[in-house]
Amino acid sequence: MKIQACLLAILAIIPHVTLAGSSAHEALIDQIEAHYTSSIILNADSPTVKLPVDRAVAANPGVDESTWQSVRAEAATALIKLFTAKGSLLDVQVRNATDSLNESELITLNGILDNPVFRKFQAAMASNSAQKQVFSDVMKAGLGMGPLINTILVNYHLIEVH
Repeated sequence: MKIQACLLAILAIIPHVTLAGSSAHEALIDQIEAHYTSSIILNADSPTVKLPVDRAVAANPGVDESTWQSVRAEAATALIKLFTAKGSLLDVQVRNATDSLNESELITLNGILDNPVFRKFQAAMASNSAQKQVFSDVMKAGLGMGPLINTILVNYHLIEVH
């Protein structure tokens, strides 16, 4: 009878131990995500903000520049929330990428992402000038992708589609 009582007590405790470990694991992933997403520095001049707002500027002639500055600032804040919110594409991507890491690996990754040199590098990569260059390069690369794929298709005697 005492053995049964002990077993029942142990079985009652096990889910709480697992949950505690799980919440610590989740907390590490939350820290990793916070460090990773802290490089998302969008402001009113970021290409990611400017492009969609500039379309609105063209569709709304005669609106004063101070209004557009406010719109861009609010858009930057909204986009950061969109990109980094729980359940967002980035959140899901980080969680999927860390899914196979054990606690020791998560601690190591967290330390790397919080390293001052890495954070300085992140900030440089997220600067407006770097974002503008990447945006420009992606657009240029995108224009060349169709012809590149067509060349490969032709090499295989396939119909070009781009």
